[in-house]
Parts: sequence; structure tokens; C-alpha cells
Amino acid sequence: MRKEILATGRTVEEAIDNGCAELGITRGVDDYDHEIVDMPSKGFLGIGSKPAKVRIWVELPDEKPAHAPKAERKPEAKPERKPAPEKKPEKKVEEKAEAKAEEPEAPEKTVDFGNKPEIVLNYVKSIVVGMGLDEAAVSVDTEGQNIKVQIDGDDAGITIGRRGETLDAIQYLAGLAANRGEGDFARVVVNSGTYRAKRRHTLEQLAKKLAVTAVRTGKSTTLEPMNPYERRIIHSAVAQVEGATSSSIGEEPNRCVVVSSTNPRPSR
Repeated sequence: MRKEILATGRTVEEAIDNGCAELGITRGVDDYDHEIVDMPSKGFLGIGSKPAKVRIWVELPDEKPAHAPKAERKPEAKPERKPAPEKKPEKKVEEKAEAKAEEPEAPEKTVDFGNKPEIVLNYVKSIVVGMGLDEAAVSVDTEGQNIKVQIDGDDAGITIGRRGETLDAIQYLAGLAANRGEGDFARVVVNSGTYRAKRRHTLEQLAKKLAVTAVRTGKSTTLEPMNPYERRIIHSAVAQVEGATSSSIGEEPNRCVVVSSTNPRPSR
């Protein structure tokens, strides 16, 4: 069963947070999908301003139908006991195995990307060329619900920026451009060289180290502001350490992750 709402906020991130709160889910922990309906507009001199609007949906298990009340049983005459037939468990096991083998596998959900991959490819190429990287190679691939963009070249590192800020900005803009095109909603992930893999490894190691420290000392640690993608990596890594937990605080773009112990020591 799919549960869907429209949420608003001063920014897109605030609208997503508001929508997650209305759905009763935790952002960065629970699975959900969203689509940007309207970008925020300040208007002219404060007149005609509009909030950001996003559509958020989550797949929930179907509700089980209520059991019908059992009919009152009338006493029946005790039948004559007959010898039970000989059981043949081997045959039943074989029948179940055969029936299971004949059951058709559920097809994977297919995503109609429409012309989004082409839009993303051309858009990122125009940005890379505008940065003076004419020799950089840009390629696009699709996986699941994602459109993956790869930038390679001797000077491709210029597209990363300080702590990936430039790359994140390209990714955000490419996502907006893509979802104005045809087809279903798609996430855009932009990578330069091996930056995403190295950054993910660094964040996972940091998160686990802080989680172990939090469990040992009972003290919490607040990390530097991160984008939603990196915060999800932290939450996932902390969840693997028993006795540790994590949460997000603040507002975008200064939203941070706090790593804590589930049994913190009382302050003296």
C-alpha cells in the first residue's frame, strides 16, 4: 500500500523534513521517495513568495482483513473412530517443492526514465565544458531508480571542490533538470573519478570509530554539516555498532549528525 502526501517548507529540505514527519518516518533511516513539485520563490519585495512543495511517498504493507467471527459450533455426535490412514510426508514435501518451483518470480519494478538520461548527460557536459574541462569524459548509466553520471579525466578533480561541495552542487542541479523531463522520478548521482567510493569509506570508518567511542564513554559527538547522502552513510554505519545511535539536528544546509550511546552516562 502506498501512502503519499504533499508537503511545503521554506526550502526543499525543510519541505522533505515536514513531509517525513507527517508520514511518521525518520529521514535518513526509513526508505521513502520524493519528487520536487515547486521550487521556493521569494517574489518581489516579499510579494508573491511561494514555499517549496514536494511530493513524498512510502510503501507500506497491506493491512490484513479483520477475521470474521467464528460461528458457534453445535455439539455433534461423536463419530466412530476409524484407523488413521498411513502418512506419507515424503510425497507432501515433494509436492510443495514442485509447487514452489512452478510459482512465477515477481518481476522487478521497472522505471521509465524517458529522456532523463540524455538530459542529464547534456546538462553535466555543459557544466564541465563551462569549467574549462574540454578533455573530460562524461558518461551516464542507469541502475534501479538512479541515473549515475561519471566524470573522468586528468583534471576531473576540479569538479569535486572542497569536501565535494562543487560535485554536490552539480548533482543537485542535474537532478532538477532531469525531473523536468519525461518519465518517472529518478535520483541523479554524479561522481568524479573515485571520489564517492573513497568518501564513503572515510565516512564509514569515522562513524564506526565515533560510535565505539560513544558506547565506551557515554558521550555524544556532533559532526560537521553534511548533505543528506552523506548523513545516510553515517546513520547506516552507526547502526552496525551495538549500543550506539545517531540522529540529525539543525536545518539545511547546516544539518549535522549526532552520534550517541543508547545508555549515556549522567552528567555530574
